[in-house]
Order: sequence, then C-alpha cells, then structure tokens
Amino acid sequence: MTHASDRSASDRRVDGIATVMRVDLQGSTDLLDCLDVVRSHLDDYCGREVETSAHGLLVVFASTRQAVGCALTIQRTLGDASAALRLGIDAGEVIDADAEPECAAFVAAARIVTRADGGEVLVSDVVRQLVGNVPGVRFVDRGRLRPEGSSEPVHLWAAQENSGIASDRTTVGRSMDLAALHRLVSAISTDSGGTMIIEGEAGIGKSHLLRTAVDLAARSGTEVVDVVADDVTRRIGTLPHAVAAHAAVAEEFRRPLSELLARSAVDGDIEDLSFAVVEATIDAVESIGRKAPAMVVFDDAQWADPLSVAVLRSLIRRATTASVGLVVALRLSPRSAELDRMIDDAVDRGGDHIRLGPLDGVDVQALSMIVTGAAPGPRLRTRLEAAGGNPLFITELLRVLDDEGLLRIESGVAEVADSAAPVGLSESLVRRLSWLPADTRELLRIASLLGTSFTLADVAVITARPVIDVASALREASVAGLISGDGDRLVFRHDLVREAVYEHMPPAVRRDLHRAAARVFVDSGAPTQQIAVQFGRAALPGDLEAVEWLHRAAEEIVSIAPSAALALYEEALSLAPELWSGRGSIMADLIEPLAWCGQFEQAEQMATAVLAVSPEDAVVFRALRGLSSVYGNRGETAEAVATIRRAVAVPGAPAEEADRLTCFSAQLELTTGAIDADEALARGSAGLARAVERADATGQCVAHQVLGAIYSFTGFGDLALQHSLDAMALFDSGKVRPTSYLIPDMFYAVELAELDRLDEAIAHGASARARYQRRGALAQVPMSYAITSAAHYFAGRFDDALAELEAGLAVIADTGSSNFLLYLLALRAQIAVHRDDRDVAQQTISDGFVRLSDGGPLFGAEWLLDAHVHHLSAIGDAAGALAAAETTWVQTAAIRHWYGARQRAIALVRLALDHDRIDLAEEAVAALEENVRRRPAPGAIAAALQGRGLLNGDVSVLLDAVERYRATILRPALALCCEDAAGLLMTSGSGRAEALSLLTEAATIHAEIGASGGLARVDAAIGSVDAARVQARAKRPTFGWESLTPMELAVTEHVATGLSNPEIGRELYISRRTVESHLAHIFRKLDMSSRVQLAAEFVRLGAPTNRG
Repeated sequence: MTHASDRSASDRRVDGIATVMRVDLQGSTDLLDCLDVVRSHLDDYCGREVETSAHGLLVVFASTRQAVGCALTIQRTLGDASAALRLGIDAGEVIDADAEPECAAFVAAARIVTRADGGEVLVSDVVRQLVGNVPGVRFVDRGRLRPEGSSEPVHLWAAQENSGIASDRTTVGRSMDLAALHRLVSAISTDSGGTMIIEGEAGIGKSHLLRTAVDLAARSGTEVVDVVADDVTRRIGTLPHAVAAHAAVAEEFRRPLSELLARSAVDGDIEDLSFAVVEATIDAVESIGRKAPAMVVFDDAQWADPLSVAVLRSLIRRATTASVGLVVALRLSPRSAELDRMIDDAVDRGGDHIRLGPLDGVDVQALSMIVTGAAPGPRLRTRLEAAGGNPLFITELLRVLDDEGLLRIESGVAEVADSAAPVGLSESLVRRLSWLPADTRELLRIASLLGTSFTLADVAVITARPVIDVASALREASVAGLISGDGDRLVFRHDLVREAVYEHMPPAVRRDLHRAAARVFVDSGAPTQQIAVQFGRAALPGDLEAVEWLHRAAEEIVSIAPSAALALYEEALSLAPELWSGRGSIMADLIEPLAWCGQFEQAEQMATAVLAVSPEDAVVFRALRGLSSVYGNRGETAEAVATIRRAVAVPGAPAEEADRLTCFSAQLELTTGAIDADEALARGSAGLARAVERADATGQCVAHQVLGAIYSFTGFGDLALQHSLDAMALFDSGKVRPTSYLIPDMFYAVELAELDRLDEAIAHGASARARYQRRGALAQVPMSYAITSAAHYFAGRFDDALAELEAGLAVIADTGSSNFLLYLLALRAQIAVHRDDRDVAQQTISDGFVRLSDGGPLFGAEWLLDAHVHHLSAIGDAAGALAAAETTWVQTAAIRHWYGARQRAIALVRLALDHDRIDLAEEAVAALEENVRRRPAPGAIAAALQGRGLLNGDVSVLLDAVERYRATILRPALALCCEDAAGLLMTSGSGRAEALSLLTEAATIHAEIGASGGLARVDAAIGSVDAARVQARAKRPTFGWESLTPMELAVTEHVATGLSNPEIGRELYISRRTVESHLAHIFRKLDMSSRVQLAAEFVRLGAPTNRG
C-alpha cells in the first residue's frame, strides 16, 4: 500500500489524469457520522472533497493507488459500520479551473457506485489496471454490469484487502454465462419472466453464478426467494416454506399456504394435499410479483424434495404468463426422473440451460492470479492442472499451499516449493480441520450430521452445551473459512466441506453419532421429520426403532407430500425384517399414496402382496379399500365394485365405512349396467336411512351424492339437484370426513349444465375446483376443468373452452392424475373439427385412443368416441361415422340421459337417416323425447323437436326447434338446427327465401364462434343459390385486438390495472391456470410476450373493445 510518507506535495494536484471516488451513504441520514470517518482519511491520501450532498461525497485523488488505498482504509476503520457506505472509483482526465472541476470520471464514479453493495469498493477496469499488482490488494471480478444511467455495460471489479489467500467467489471464465444471467434478470425486471437451469459438478461455480443472480436481482429492485436444498435434512416443502416466510408475500396468500403446510393426516382419512400446496405456493409467488418483479433462486436442486420439484416445474410452465423468474442450480448427479422432466420443461419453453464445464488453461491461470495476486510459475501451473479446471479445487489447493508455507511469491510470480507433496481436495480440507482446536473439530463433526445448514440451537441440544459456548467454539471454524452465517443459523461454506468433514469419520462412528442425536432430539421434542432423518442415517437392517420413526414421519407428511412419504415408507420397509408382524401394515399404508402419485400398477402389486401374506383383518380391509381406489381411479368400475364387496365382507370391517362403500358401489354398478336404476335407488335410500339412524354425517353425505348421481344419470334433474344440494350442505357443515369419492358439487355443476344453466355450471365448477384443491382431492381437479370447458363449448365460446381445457391439461401434467384426460382431449378434438383443423383433431383423437389401449382411465371414453364420430363425418367417412356412433350408443345405454347424451343422439339421428337406418333413428328420437319427460330443459325440448323433425321430415317441427334453441345460449346447436331446417326447405323446393335466411343465421353464428368448418359447409350451400351473400359477409378476425373474446379482454383489462393472475381469477371467477391460458392466447393473438407490453398497449389504445 502507499503510505503517507511516500507522498509529495505534487500528489495534491487534481488537474491532468486524476482518480474520482464517489462515496454514497445508504439508509438513514442518522449515519452521517460515517462521512466524518471518510473525511478524516482524505488528507492522508491527498484526497480533496469537491462535492458534498446529504447522501455522500465526491473526492478527487492524484493516483488510483491513493484512491483505492484510502477506500480500503475507510472500509477497515469502519468495520461492520462500513455497510452503510458504497464506494465507486474511476479514473480520467480532469480540468480544474479553480472552481468546479469537470471530468467524465465524475459521472462514471457516480454510476459505478449504484452497482456496489453496502460496504463494497467497486472500481472500473481502468482503475484496476492502473493500480497493478500491489501487495495487500486484490480485485474480485464482478463481470460486466450496466450502471444506472449508462447505455452500455462496463467491466467492474471489487477492491478488497488481501490478508492471505482470497475467497473462491469469482466468475473467471464465465463471461457468456454472466451475459445470460444479465439478460434473464433484465427480462425479469421488466415483467417478462424467464428460466435458467445451471448444471455442473460440485465446486464448478454454480452457486457463485446463483449468488451473482441474487446480487443482480437485488440491484434491479427484484424480490428474490432464495432457497438451498440439503442432502441430510431434505425438508419436505423447502420451497413452499421459504415462499410462505418471504416478507413480500401478501397476507391473503401467505395464510392459506401456511395452513396447508401445517396440515397432516387425520384419523386415517388422508388426501393428497400436494397439488393444493403447489397451487398455493404459485399464488404466493405471484403476489410478490404484484409489488415488484419476482425471482426464485434454488440451489443444490439435486437434493430437492418432491414437493419443491413440483413447484419448480409449475413455475417453469408459467414463468412468462406469471412474469416470474427462476434460476435453478443442480449437480449432474444424483438425478431423479422428475428433475430430468423439469429441465425438459425449461428447455421446451425457451429457458436457458447452462452446463458449466471446467475452466480452460488460460482461465485457470487467471483465477490463480486473482487469488494469489501473482502469475503462477511452471511448477504451480503443473499442480493446478491436477484440479481439473474446478474453481473450488483450485482455490482450496492454493489456500492449503499458502497455509502450509509452500507458496512463494517473488517478482510477481507465485511458485510452489519443490518439496510440496500433491494434495487432494478432501485431504486439504481435512488438513485445515487439523489446525483447529479439538473442541471446534468435534462440533463441526456434530454439525455435519445435520446437513449443509444447521442451527446453533440444534448443535447445543445434541452436545448438552449452552448455545453461547457452541457459538464461541465454532468461531474458529468461521475464521478458517469453513462455515459462515448470521445469527443462530450457520452453513458450511460449500457442501463439499461438509462432506469432507462427514466422510472423514468412520461409518460406525457416524451411525453412533446419528443415533445419539436422534435420541436427544426425541427427548427434546424435536419435529418427527428431524428425528426420522437421524434414525434413518443410523439404521442397519432390522432396526425397528428406525422403522417406527420413519413410518411415523411418512404418516405425518403423506397428505402434503405423498412422493416424499413414499420414500420414507419404502425406507422403513427396506429396514423392516421380512417376518416382522408390522410389515403388512406399512405396505397397506403405501397403497393409496402410490395411487395418488399415479403409480397404479405398483399400488396394485403392493395390495396383492399385502393380501398374499394373510395379515390381520384391519390391514386386509385397508388393503382392499386402497385397491378399490386404484381400480376406481383407472376407470375399471367392475373391478372396483368387486373389490369393495370383498372389503365390506372382511370380518370386523368398520360398520360405518362398510356402509359408505356399499352405498357408493350402487353408483358404480349402475354405470356398468350391473344393476338397474330401481335397485341403485333402493340401495342408496337404504344407505341414507342407516346413516341417519347412526347420525353419521359422512354416510349421509355419501348417500345424498349417490342418489343425486343416480337421478342425474337417469335424467331426473330436479331430484338430482336437490340431493346434490343436501350433500353439499352436509359437506360444508364440518361434520363430514372427506374421502376421494365425495364430489357432490361436481354432480351439481354437471346437472346445471344439463339443464342449460351453463354460466351457473361454470361458476359452480370453478367453486368445486377450489374446494378440491383445498382438500387435496387431486383426481377430481381435472374433471372440474372438463365441466367448465364443456359448458363454454356448448355455448360456442371455443376460445374460453380451450383456455379451460388447456388449464386442465396443465394440471394433469403437473400432477400425473389423468383420470379425466379423455374428456379434455375429446373437447379439444371437437373444437378442432368445428374449426376445420383436421390434423389437430385426428392427432388428438389418436392420442386418446393410445391412452385407452395402454390401459389408461376410461372416464370420458364416450366423449372421445363422439369426437371421433364428428371427425369422421367432417372428412366424409359417413359409413365409418355411423358404425362408431352406433357402437357408442349401445355402450352408453346406462347413461343415456346424462351429460352429452343429447348431442350424441342428434348426431346418431342424422347419420342413421342418411343410411336408411330408420330403426336406429327412431330409438335415438325416443330417448330424446323420454329425456324431455324426465328433464324438460329448454335445450332438451329443442333437441327432441329437432330429432322428431328430422325423423318425420317435418319442417314445421324443425322451425319450432329453431325457435326453442334461440331462447337458449346453445349457439352451435342452434346453427346446426338452422342448417337442418334449411336443408328440408331447400329439398322441398318451397321456402327458398326462408332457407337462405336460416343458412345466413347459421353462417353468422359459425363466423362469430370461429367454426370455420361449419361456415365453409354453410357458405357452400348459400353459394349455390346466392354467391353475393357469401362474399359480402365479414369474417371473424383471428389476430389483433378485435380477435379477443370478451373474457380475454377482461383479463387484459385486469392485467393493465396491475392485478396478479390469482387476483384476476378471483375477479372473473376462473382459476389462475385459466388466466394463464387466456394470457397465452392473448400474447399469440397480439404478437406480444410480456404483461408490461400488454398493459402499456391496452392503456395506449384506450381500452379497446371487441367489436366482433
């Protein structure tokens, strides 16, 4: 360093080439005393204060070394208080006119300081080069940053005192990766969102890039959720817990997330709440984004728990529409299939995927120079080659060589002594341990049992020592650079440090310490998960104490993290003796979580294995109940019924639960035709009577749902609604124990739709969805999207239907629960046929048939066949369409009066009449007319008249049907009925003008709803008579503001007011996922990519409206 005695009077000149230091005060002006410290050192380094403000100083020095020396002296003098100051230094030509000096460096220094952290001295590359190689000073590369007010990024360096070997925080050789980070953070700061995945081996620099991302985000005003996973603890819901604890989360979103995380299984009635937790976490993250740009940073994702991985995948899928950034770092191994899928999701959506490789030779030498302050000599370069280009290995090697006095720096060259023996990373870390006091070493070993991150309190509990003593003893490890942290929580500087400490202990010693720690945690009342981790690490096969705690831990978390619970169950099973009597109970507990996770085959195998060992009756009952759930979720209704019968026949089966299963079985058996409606109603009524007699609220709720479903299947709408309402009232009473098959609100929504109360059905479907998400009824959530999508579809709101079904498909992708996938695929195919997009229709139908052939759930198969019929008709395969329609009609005899049957019957009438199958047409019309007698909804009446008019060739009846349809919102059905009536009028040769009027009405509807297939068909009919009428009609735009639907415009308006996706969903009574689907459509139609751009354009245009 330059000392005061080295300076002359000429050093005080400030004209010519001079150095400018900007000192900014952060925070309260109460800290102005810090500036007095700054001023006290200026004279020692020939600095002159040329500008003063309430928030800082501008100082000019004659040389860069004086400026940097002064800055570091100020930093050292203030100590911790230096965090109140930021210092920026640049050099340039100055003109001093004995008044106000002028210098470009003044502006540059003021800009540089904006990128400095509290207490940091940040300098330009010019300053670093002019200072040169000065003992006691080192420069840490901060990369190319864009200071506030600057149009271009500049290369900046952090000046630090060099007391020995520098830290390993560097970004040498990562300029391209840093540029990608800058682009991502810039996109996030403008609400565009984005994703980055960083992969590489341990020590390669992933965490340093993440820290850089955090620093950049903080400077841009972005709120960061910063998470690190841990190999030892693997806390369930690490990411959701971190989000819930973030200060910027709105309380209205924090509360439901915290409540979900606190929930656990109750009385054995467990539901999978993981989906609800994921959804609540996304809502909470988006609430952060309402106030400021938001970014999630997740390090060491290879150790992430399944619930956190599910959140990461969900964030990736909606990073753009939700304007949330995500940066994830992970090692190349270990790697789960879910992490592979996460990376694929990110790449498929245009995210950055960075694979950090080793530094090349030039970068290795550069890193060595930064760490040592000198160029590496030949022997040192040879030694560095053994580090394989790994920055951490290089840094640790240099640190050990320096600590052992084997590194010599002479004439600007760093060289290693000839006698220095090669040393590996682990060995170097262990050597550093040996220099610590014995007490400190022992505490580090204890800490390594707890994971990369640990608390002083936990170490104190295990060692039975006061926290203050533990903190004092660990201070030496902190000084040695092995651990760091603030307050009670500490962290090993790198996971490799913890691994070196941990692995250096003999396995037997580690197991004994883990067991001792576990028992201390038991005595202190520690959380079950923490105890189970320690017992699991200590266990050998046959350790029943460990089995018990692992089993208990699994039961505690199975409702919020079934995947993680599965791992604990399986670990318990791997330790349990083969002949141990409790083994079957653990296996039985595995069945339903396996089904929730979509592992139906494994769940079935587990149930079979349990039943094969003839366990006690209670275990047999649980196994059969779980197996019935597996069959039910796969749509194998007959097998589910048979298994329920076996379950209720088990001696000692719980009477109330057996009655509920028996009652529910009646609903299933009716759909297969195994029993008729009368028997189903009798069994449902008997179940209700028994539940009332027992005061069993859950049983009553089940019975009312079953009766409502039966009445809905058989077409008695009023009775269906009443029983569904009774079931919903019981469910809301708080007296009902939820089960996976209790979904009365879903049946209520379906019946509303069947009564043509479509908007009410949409509202209740959305309400049911919210309930299922809160309950964790994972399998039912996609069905709610099928209901709302179908209601929009029947109303002709195809864009809105697509938004709903795409949201449902996203849920299926997130959860793996594909029970109602076929409904959604069928609706997508139907819309594609209407829009004359035959390739999409064919591919979607084929995808559905593949799912069926692969043994997928059967729910919605009839709708898929309906779409197949529609597609075959559209491509001109009338014979194939009739064959498929007749097959579907026969197979759906048991639900001929349920949702979708009306449209199925009309399609069959048309096809049958075209092929002279009068008998089949008469059967379909009879069903339509019977449906009117049972459920006289306006649309049902119109459909029955339409069918009768077609069958009898009676134009007057068809015109009556047209009038009936006009009184509903069933726009596509009205258009088709207009076509039917016009066709008969044209065939009869009379009423040509009326036929053209009906065709024009049909064409107008097709154009409005975007049914280009129907429009082409009608235009062909009109054109054969009046071509001018076709040419005069305006077509519905597919791009631009006028192409937006009313719902899309409403979403846009709320985006412009600054609402987040969950808040928009609440305003419009749709789900957040549906909002995301609408935004994706809006961005495509308007050729935009961000919410900010959308909002700005909306405001600029003065709230454009849809004139279509």
